[in-house]
Parts: sequence; C-alpha cells; structure tokens
Amino acid sequence: MASWRAKARTVLLGLRDKVDMADLPAARKTIKEAYPFGERAYTPYKVWCEEVRKCFPGLYPSRKPEPSGGLFDGAPEVPHA
Repeated sequence: MASWRAKARTVLLGLRDKVDMADLPAARKTIKEAYPFGERAYTPYKVWCEEVRKCFPGLYPSRKPEPSGGLFDGAPEVPHA
C-alpha cells in the first residue's frame, strides 16, 4: 500500500477539479467526505490535514494567532549616547 501521504495527495489532487473554492462550506464538505483512512485519528489524520492545507491553501484559516509585534513595541525610544 502507498504511504498515507501519497494516498492523501492522490485523493486530494483528484478533487481539485471537482471542488468549487467559491463555495467554501461545500468545498469543505466534499473534502471531508473524501477522507480515505477510516477513523479520523493519529498519524493518518494528521497527514491528511497537512496535505489538505497544501493542496487547498486558504480553505481553512490558520488557528495560530497573529503575532502582536515585538517585545518592545510601544516602548519609548531611548536616545543613544
């Protein structure tokens, strides 16, 4: 059997022409229904999620918060001697 990553990529590349990215809820549903590994857990699911993000950028927004700036943003400037 092919690796999980190769299998996921094959399935997702087959969906690229079928998924309408203008309708995000429908696109997400189509991709969710195409999951080929049974239970959504452990390494196969992690690999699937990584490949979905690679094949369909922008489909799922990043959950990481945007950086708020540097450590000293908003601190007064100190003149250098």
